[in-house]
Amino acid sequence: MDWLLALFATPFLPHSTCLFLRPDLIALHVLSDGLLAAAYLAIPAILLFFARRRPHMEQVLRGVLIYFACFITACGVTHIFGAVTMWYPIYYLEGMFKLLAAIISVTTVVLLVRWAPRLLAFRSPEELEAMNRKLVAESDAHRRTAAELARTVDRLKQSNRDLEEYAHVAAHDLKAPLRAVRSFSELLEKQHRDALTGDAREYLSFISDSARRMSRMVDDLLTMARLEQDSEPRLLVPLANCVDEALRNLHSAVRERDARVEVGQMPSMRVRPSHTVLLFQNLIANAIKFCPEGRTPVVRIAARRTDEGWEIVVADNGIGIPSEHREAVFGIFRRLHGESEYPGSGIGLSVCRRIAEQHGGRITIDASADGGCEVRIHLPELRPPADGVADDRPAGCEPASC
Repeated sequence: MDWLLALFATPFLPHSTCLFLRPDLIALHVLSDGLLAAAYLAIPAILLFFARRRPHMEQVLRGVLIYFACFITACGVTHIFGAVTMWYPIYYLEGMFKLLAAIISVTTVVLLVRWAPRLLAFRSPEELEAMNRKLVAESDAHRRTAAELARTVDRLKQSNRDLEEYAHVAAHDLKAPLRAVRSFSELLEKQHRDALTGDAREYLSFISDSARRMSRMVDDLLTMARLEQDSEPRLLVPLANCVDEALRNLHSAVRERDARVEVGQMPSMRVRPSHTVLLFQNLIANAIKFCPEGRTPVVRIAARRTDEGWEIVVADNGIGIPSEHREAVFGIFRRLHGESEYPGSGIGLSVCRRIAEQHGGRITIDASADGGCEVRIHLPELRPPADGVADDRPAGCEPASC
């Protein structure tokens, strides 16, 4: 306890005796120490208030303010002791506070040296204003670029619409002369076949076959053009109904080859019904057509849930597609076999890919366990529209389309 008493009671004389108790000198020193202490204590209060009002301030700047507040507070307390020791010689206590102030001061200096690079990195108001002007200029440039890009996209969309319309009109106009070629070649063969020589009959057969093939190509082109122009709404439809409609359209081909089509559990999805029917119809027709003679075509259709939505798999036991050609076969009019081997225009898989893309999905081909192909259609599951229109209802496919 003696050391505690020594803090507040010492045998030394107060500072006022050194000034010969002159009131003017005492008042001068006490007033100066008081004003300095008041200023020193006010500054940290202002700094802490500023730090609290800026909660998102840079952490290092907040630390500088806090340490400065502690340092200046310690200095203010030493001046209070300077005034008190005019009358009360508590020099031990004053010395201890001076030591504490010295420790805080040295710590602040060390931290300032460490933080100096980060403090120097802070931007001046002039620099911030210049940066802001630069950002505004860049933002204006981005807006102009975005506007120009939007205009370009609009022009491209219009160009695509014009090309689609041109393809539709061109394909439609080609049908009339093709019908004339087919009709007159068939009439010539029917009425004058006996008068024609062997070569003439062969040439006439080439003309008829080419006209029929060209007619199929024009029909397929019209189908592709209608896909692009069609604005059919998406309905919540059981895909099994679409498969059933596709099988009804292929009834003759299925019965002719005695094909077996196995359909697993299928989901209901928001799709364009007529397009989805055409998708299944093309895939099933290909599976039957590209199955060798003497082998019973078997087509298996299944669906499984994925992270994105649904994967529809159409597997067959046909001749298959080599891995190096599985991407190329989606090209328009791209064929791997001659017309004499497997008839067709080579546009069916192109139509399938376009339908899958219109639904936000994709289509790929793998080898199946039976040696044929597995066509995989990956379709995202779309949410119903927010406006809750009537076509969100679960419905079967319409007889005319799905």
